[in-house]
Amino acid sequence: MNHFKTAFATLLLFTSFTLDLSAQCVDGNTAWRNASFPRQSGPFVITFSAATFGPNVDGVTGFSLGSCSGYSALAAAVRFNNTGYLDARDGTAYKADTAIPYATGAWFAFRVTVDPAARKYSVYVTPKGASEKTLALNYAFRPEAQGTSLDNCAINSAAGSHQVCGFTVAPLGAAAPPPPVVPITPPIVPPPASSATDRFGVKKLYSTAAGGKDWSAKWDNGVARTFKSGQPDPSDPWFRAKGDATYSPDGKGLFNISGAVPRMYIYDPALQSSWRNVEMTVYAYRVADSGTPWGGIEGVARTNHSAVGASETVNGCDSRGNDARFRYDGRVDFEKETKHPASVTANSKIHWPTLPYKTWIGYKLVVYDLPNGNVKLESYMDLTDGLNGGTWVKVNELEDNGSNFGVGGTPCKPGINPAERLTNNDARPGSETGKPNIAVYWRSDNVGANGLIYKKMSVREISAP
Repeated sequence: MNHFKTAFATLLLFTSFTLDLSAQCVDGNTAWRNASFPRQSGPFVITFSAATFGPNVDGVTGFSLGSCSGYSALAAAVRFNNTGYLDARDGTAYKADTAIPYATGAWFAFRVTVDPAARKYSVYVTPKGASEKTLALNYAFRPEAQGTSLDNCAINSAAGSHQVCGFTVAPLGAAAPPPPVVPITPPIVPPPASSATDRFGVKKLYSTAAGGKDWSAKWDNGVARTFKSGQPDPSDPWFRAKGDATYSPDGKGLFNISGAVPRMYIYDPALQSSWRNVEMTVYAYRVADSGTPWGGIEGVARTNHSAVGASETVNGCDSRGNDARFRYDGRVDFEKETKHPASVTANSKIHWPTLPYKTWIGYKLVVYDLPNGNVKLESYMDLTDGLNGGTWVKVNELEDNGSNFGVGGTPCKPGINPAERLTNNDARPGSETGKPNIAVYWRSDNVGANGLIYKKMSVREISAP
């Protein structure tokens, strides 16, 4: 008997575009995401794993005949509801036979048996580390959904976001499909436990290193001001503006950015103290820009880009740096600049169809050295606007071992490996100044008038785990 298996590694059809995803996971958000599978008219079974990016989401995984762009097309649907529980659609309403709560990052295995001819389905849920529970038994298809066969899975989160992995489909009675499993390295990973907060009340994911530098923006000091490229913040000599842009803190905590090339550096004005292992934090609000794909929310560490001595076009090896991007085109990734302006990206994946407008998005980049000499990069996101310190979810991570990040990039000078690990040691091969870690900076591209707003920015040296 044929055993059909489909996964989100196959072609995914979105409401507005088509995407070939490289991993067997897909995120649910306000854009409808569809994945087709061979049409099933007889009884069949679906399996998948799922978890949420935060509490109290409204995340649906449903099944339809044909691509779906609205709830009415979903014949059957399971949901992370906004009260913190799982439920499923039974005809005209959602309900549950068993109360199953969920928490951020908690994985569940789902087994859905479907009888399209009878227009009935059942849902069985296995919380990680627990036994299977019956969520829905012989629930009716939604009346508006047409047909007695199904060939599509659709994912949508009206509030918050959830993630689905390891999707399979097989005729009922065929050789049983493998049970849904959580990926070996789950994309949803809770950050390290910490109760400490910074001066803005934002959670610190890693503790501040003993004697380490701890900088925070002074945009809430009651002094409205404006400054441009080449100028420090009049209230803060550590914060220096570069690039073609204008910067206007309002004195109440908001930092308004306008211009084509915003670049904002943070470094010791005496040029003596380098940044080592760091946690960089900011909240950003997108208002108006040209939609440059690689623009967005971006912090860069492990660099001396334009800070000391000659410019980055002369000191090519000091222009190197590690960064994480939440891009305008909806991707999240890591980037290693190997010689300005050449760079190589890694771990690029779609998170949204586009970076949301007029939404406060919390961003953290963490970069630290591991005992084995490798460099760890982690990026985190908070969509609660800092409520209770923020619900910080890890959205990307990479261990740079010197051969997996920067390969094929432009060498900063002959004989220098572009995949060189950018450690916190100032004895970096090729460095022109001997201070390759003097700065961190923030950047975006082609921002409109007051088109990007920052708040609650901080940079701390951290104790690596």
